[in-house]
Amino acid sequence: AMRVSGRARLATLTGCLVAGAVLLAGCDGEGDAPGGTLRLVSDTGRPSIEVDEGWVAVLPADDAATWALLDAEPGADLTHANLRMDADDVVGVGGLWQPVAGGRFDLPVDPGEYVLCFVVPAESGPGAVRGCTPVILADGDRVAASWGEAGFRAETR
Repeated sequence: AMRVSGRARLATLTGCLVAGAVLLAGCDGEGDAPGGTLRLVSDTGRPSIEVDEGWVAVLPADDAATWALLDAEPGADLTHANLRMDADDVVGVGGLWQPVAGGRFDLPVDPGEYVLCFVVPAESGPGAVRGCTPVILADGDRVAASWGEAGFRAETR
């Protein structure tokens, strides 16, 4: 049997810890990956909470098909939009359907103008849209989104 010295064991353990730290650093949700946060807010003074279900639909703002899907004219106030959509609808107009978990979602898109919609599961059929809002994303921007009495809002950071 081969004997491993204490120094070799320490070197191996240190290497494993460093590798683990690198992996964990890549999982902190901030990194370089574009994305955002989504929180439920209340005007009653209660603290906001992370959204842990649903999706963010990311739609191209300069496409007529987006506005047809939203049944609205460009520039319309959709913060309280009440309509239904699913992943096929969104992908069909060139958009992305991004799951929300732990208050976070990914935004793997190029810089540009988009309409973001917050969609929650419905009892049956397509998801229920809680609201939509326009955003202009620059390279490296992250989105801070919220939903509450004021509707669905998003700002870039």
